[in-house]
Amino acid sequence: MDLSDKVSWKTLAVLGLSGGLVPSTSAIIVLLGAIQLNRIAFGGALILAFGIGMAIALVSVGLGMVALRDKAFGAMDGNSMIRTARIWVVPIAAGAVLIIGIFLLIRAGIQISDI
Repeated sequence: MDLSDKVSWKTLAVLGLSGGLVPSTSAIIVLLGAIQLNRIAFGGALILAFGIGMAIALVSVGLGMVALRDKAFGAMDGNSMIRTARIWVVPIAAGAVLIIGIFLLIRAGIQISDI
């Protein structure tokens, strides 16, 4: 995983836009409540504000992570142990997620078969 490429404003804007457009359960509940109260325009405005806020939050977190990455990786590049850890962390984390997923799948299968 190469993290040396610079993240552009365009990339962060797309991240914020995509995150702001993803429907969430909160937004759907607000929209259903607005429909129930017959205030559809108000519900739409709330969801629009929610999406804009989510986009702003994602872009802010992205900018913070870029700043931290530049400082952290610049300071750690000389250490061979940290360089080795950066190479192995991703496959180890992927393996852990896979093992947990298989465990949950087996557990769900056992519970379904008991029904």
